[in-house]
Parts: sequence; C-alpha cells; structure tokens
Amino acid sequence: AAAEALPDDARGARLRRSLDEAGRRVDAVATGFLALARAEAGLVTEARGPVDLLAVARGLATTRPALHVGPGAFVVHGAAEALETALRNLVDNGLVEGDVHIEAHDGTLVVWDTGPGVPEALRDRLFEAWVTGRAGGTGLGLALARAIVEAHGGTLRLEGANRFVFAGLRG
Repeated sequence: AAAEALPDDARGARLRRSLDEAGRRVDAVATGFLALARAEAGLVTEARGPVDLLAVARGLATTRPALHVGPGAFVVHGAAEALETALRNLVDNGLVEGDVHIEAHDGTLVVWDTGPGVPEALRDRLFEAWVTGRAGGTGLGLALARAIVEAHGGTLRLEGANRFVFAGLRG
C-alpha cells in the first residue's frame, strides 16, 4: 500500500523496487520458517513412497551445469518433495563456491563441493536456524535440510569443511 502512494518519479521507482525486494525476502523467510516447523514436527502429513535421491539430483543437474551426479541409484522411503528440498538446499549452498558432486557410498549419500568449505568457526552451529556465513543468507536452508533428513529417520552431518553426509535413511 505504501508503494502505491509513492510519487511517480525516479526516486519513487527506486523506493518501490526496494519495497518489492524487502517483501520478497520477508516472504522467503516466512516460507522457509514454516517449512522448517513442518519438518521439525516430522512431516506427518506428507505422503511417502520410494524416492531415488540420485535421480532427483540428476533432475537438479539439468538446470545446474556445475552439479555432477554419480552413477546408480539411492532409493529411500520418504516424502519426495521434502527430500528434494533438502538436497536442493545442500546443492545450491555448495554451488555458491564451486562445483558440487553427489555420490552414493555404502548406504550413505555424500554431497561435496570444490569450494573452500564452511569456515571452522561456523561448523558447530551450521545446522542451527538463523546461522549463516553468507551475505544475504537466511540461515534456514541447512537447518531445514537436517530437519527433513531427521524426519525420515536419518542423519545429516558435515565432515571436514565441505562434505555433507546423509546416513540412516530408510530404504
């Protein structure tokens, strides 16, 4: 409403763009927070079935050329949309700094990137909501990814600086 009352000049146009951007950011944070709350509650209303996370990753790779997906399948029982969100959050986080690779190894799914990785000072708190090391980051993406994995009976952990491991997901 305030944007509509602004004058129709260059200054008003700049202010309208600022208000639009702020509105989009507030919407993204609210949406992320609600998704986190649903995941932390266990995603109890989500339909579940077989999901091949490597196939999901291959789908993400069609629009992310720096994403490289290993061979084979990694099938778990879960809520497809939520698991895709968890994977996408990890992938997009890694793509900020370099190429991202996803591979299945001995019952785990590993997502790693070629960037410098998570600063050591953030590693212990990385999966907490609102914690971020990126300018403009909301600090919800990795917290949401972990909550989704945990809602599926698994764990998500950081090994080293840039290697995320999904383990314990039910097949």
